[in-house]
Amino acid sequence: MTFVIAQITEDDGGLSLIADTKVTVAHDERATRQIYTRPCQKVVILDDDLVAGFAGDTPATSLRHLAGLRGKSIDEVVENLVEYTAELSALPGVSKSFVIAKRAPDPQLWTVSNGDAEDRTPVRTAWVGDRDAHRTYTRYSMEWPQDTPRKDQFVWSVMSVISLGDIPTVGGYMVRVVGDASQPFRFIGDVGSTGPWFTEAFVTRDNGTTSVRFAVPPGGDTTEHTRIPIPGEGSTFSALAHYVPECDAAWLHTHEDPSSEPIVLRVQSIQELLDVAGTEYRQYLQMPTHEFTRGLLGLEPLT
Repeated sequence: MTFVIAQITEDDGGLSLIADTKVTVAHDERATRQIYTRPCQKVVILDDDLVAGFAGDTPATSLRHLAGLRGKSIDEVVENLVEYTAELSALPGVSKSFVIAKRAPDPQLWTVSNGDAEDRTPVRTAWVGDRDAHRTYTRYSMEWPQDTPRKDQFVWSVMSVISLGDIPTVGGYMVRVVGDASQPFRFIGDVGSTGPWFTEAFVTRDNGTTSVRFAVPPGGDTTEHTRIPIPGEGSTFSALAHYVPECDAAWLHTHEDPSSEPIVLRVQSIQELLDVAGTEYRQYLQMPTHEFTRGLLGLEPLT
């Protein structure tokens, strides 16, 4: 299974779509546990205006199908996926579902599953995948103060579902695409981390303010890995690399074939990652511009 959810988070039509990268392999627990070394790309940016996410069985075939829909309008994409999922739903045990999003100025959200399409634009959110994941997301989102920006509520609630590991079929990395009236759909470089695997939480309250600090207990493993998404740009705008500097490694999903296993790159810097991806695989990646990310990578500030 998985969890893919999109939401119109801004009054001007700004839209975000988020998915996890975990693959649950039936009858193979060892393969299922490889959530960080075999991330599955479940999101395909079709063009500047359209993005789609997938949940269900045999993701490779569905992702190849999605990539083949580039250049079509949202009506054509929805119609095609209705026919595609209807045909496959006739096969025993096969389930495939999609979220399709169109950005502003005329934002639209659709879900397509087993031959049925539903226009989710009026409710401003659309999701497919594990129902328990959606229930948990809803619980998290309701815990935020009312004055929290809608976009922050959405992103942090979904991030919690993916990262905390409470849902067995959801996990791995968080992948997010955003777009609005002035910006085309593109992946966003949300920095994440994995480990330490066992921590203790210490809660303090002072003058009405609550703080939470996590610490590794004595004798615990303090290893922590940083995961930095490096989005594609130019002609390979739907490429995405998951870069883990502590491992001198990156996992690259290509623009042309997001269904394939990620290409493992052994690189010792962000510049080497961009050079290898571009020279050897013709996948053009964006140098991070966010100052926090640049600091993590040891890059000079842009200002």
